[in-house]
Amino acid sequence: MMHLPSRLLIARLSIALAAAVAAGAAHAQAFPVKPMRAITGFPPGGFTDLSLRKIAGALNLPQTMLVENRPGAGTMIAVQAVVDAPPDGYTLGFASAALGQNQTQMKTWTIDPIKQLAPISAAISVPILLYVNPSKQNVRSMEEFIARARTAANPVVFASSGGSDVLPTEHLKSLAGIKMDIVNFNGTGNVIAAMTRGDADISSSNLLSLRGQFQSGQFRAVVIGGSKRHPMYPDLPSADEVGLKGYDAGTWSGFVAPAGTQREVVLTLNRAIVAALKNPEVSKWVLDGGNVILASTPEEFRQMIASDIAKWNQVAKQAGVTPQ
Repeated sequence: MMHLPSRLLIARLSIALAAAVAAGAAHAQAFPVKPMRAITGFPPGGFTDLSLRKIAGALNLPQTMLVENRPGAGTMIAVQAVVDAPPDGYTLGFASAALGQNQTQMKTWTIDPIKQLAPISAAISVPILLYVNPSKQNVRSMEEFIARARTAANPVVFASSGGSDVLPTEHLKSLAGIKMDIVNFNGTGNVIAAMTRGDADISSSNLLSLRGQFQSGQFRAVVIGGSKRHPMYPDLPSADEVGLKGYDAGTWSGFVAPAGTQREVVLTLNRAIVAALKNPEVSKWVLDGGNVILASTPEEFRQMIASDIAKWNQVAKQAGVTPQ
């Protein structure tokens, strides 16, 4: 027969265990209990920075999300800071398409996004179109441009504003079967000047930056990357429609955490970020810029990153692009 002290001891242990379980559950539900930070590899004032600040300001969480800018080294400084942070959900990264491209172009890039990051949600996609100067390249379509380029004595010149154009342009060359030289004009302003002078034959732009020049006829858009047309340019065919299946120079952004972040924390952040992206003020700001909301599950974002890495590795291999 059990003695009273033993019964009391068991009762007290049961009460203590229940209290511990309740406290643990309350702690999990309380996240976040202090301000979070989201690190971006881009400087203040640009589209990526402003997008992050819009989303952070719309989060329906009990704590604020602070934005930290760590530009440089092709976003590696920012991504490495996330990788090295404690996996507690309080340090996030606002990653970009550089996650898929940089390992094929940078010897110093040592980060494995699949192993070292926990995807939370894709955020925004920025579609990219190709355009020509009709006074220098009097073509009305991408098919016509490709046909002329195939018979031209010299390679056509693609005006690039930086390193992120390299792999998409190599992909374009391969899909179109044309000779093309990529010339870096160091910044968007210099690209526009080069295209105006006729120093380059074709270049790329987001959908909003040159809309005035497209409407005035100074420049002519000939194709938009990807598989779908865009409501801002409903008459502009997609790359898939003109035989450039798979060509897409667009970029994207999304939230990641350090690998090892608890699943419940990831899901809490995912729910808040997806809701913020669907906030009317945020979604209007994104769509008015010609961009696309990519709210996703963590699993969908992981697959998106993995597909991007595989795609650009294959493009780099075919083009003979090696890390520099």
